Parts: sequence; structure tokens; C-alpha cells
Amino acid sequence: MKQLFFFLFLLLFLPVEAQHLVAQGDVTLLEGNIYARRNPRNDAAGNPCALIMVKSTEPNLTFEGNVCGEVKYENAIYYVYMSEGSTNLTVDNETRKKLSLKFPSLAAKASYEVTVGITSDKGSISLTTNPSGADVYMLSQGERIHLGRTPIKGNVKIKAGIYTFEVEKKGYEMWRKRKVDISKDKTVNLGNIKLKKQ
Repeated sequence: MKQLFFFLFLLLFLPVEAQHLVAQGDVTLLEGNIYARRNPRNDAAGNPCALIMVKSTEPNLTFEGNVCGEVKYENAIYYVYMSEGSTNLTVDNETRKKLSLKFPSLAAKASYEVTVGITSDKGSISLTTNPSGADVYMLSQGERIHLGRTPIKGNVKIKAGIYTFEVEKKGYEMWRKRKVDISKDKTVNLGNIKLKKQ
């Protein structure tokens, strides 16, 4: 029973990884793309709309701005029609911070695209050892945290910051790397470490 309460405590009170919606590039005109011309939509005043194709694998995105009608989601693309002359679009997801996209005035019946993904406040490490199966530790605020055994291939998430990493295997000298800068959304490759016998 105590284990159940401890587990519930962890779920409720440990910090959740902060993730934000981000645009991976600018809203760009798709010259030669005729989707908006072949599938036209008009705004409330009867004027032809522009189309922004928002590429994203994020589910349940919503859009605010001069959006015309319902947004269709198909094959990882949101089809967002907007009034001619629009210059901004807000992208939202109930679990992430809103993203505000700003762009030059949209032209009627023109097609545009942008890719939207997520970012977090965590990065990761990757390393292998020879021999493999060595224990990897991270030193953080006076604590020594076991991250797993090698090989580690970017699957261990670490809050952005500067850390010391240690690698140990019975019968081998300990390996240590200080001041490793972990950046958000990046994997730091610590290399293939050849452990020395004791």
C-alpha cells in the first residue's frame, strides 16, 4: 500500500517535461501548388481564401485567426483556410503552450506551408563502451544518478544543464567527463569509450 501512495505521489508532484509547439521554419508560399485553386473556399464576405498547409504529427491542434470554415486533418497535414490579407495564425493544443505564427499578407487562392512540431526542456546523451554493459552515472546537484548500461543511444532524457558523467565496469578504471553541456532537443554524443583494465 505504501508503494502505491509513493507512486501516486510521484505522478502528482514530480515536474512534467515542459513541451512547446514550435514552427520548424517560416510560413512559405508554395509556388505552382494549385490545391487552394482546385479546392477553393470563401470567407464570410464571399472573398476567396488562402490556404496554409500545416504539417504536423501532433494530434488535436486548433487554430485561431481569420480561419475560414472547418480545418481538415489528413495524412499529417492540417488544411487551414484563411482570409486574404491575414498576417498571423495561432496554433494551440490543450497540453502545450500556444504558438503564434506571423507572416506576410496572404494572397487569395494561394497555397502556403509550415511544419509544426514540439520542443522540450530536455536533451539526451549517446555513448558506447568497449566492452559494453558499463554502468553510466550522471552527477547532478550532489547526487549520483544511474542512467543505465551501455550502449545508450539518445533514449535517456536529461534536463538541459551542465553535468559530469561517469562510466564504471567491474575490472576497469572509471571514466569521467566533466562540464558536459546538455541542450534542449539535442543529443550529445560522448563517443565510443575504450575502458582501460585495472
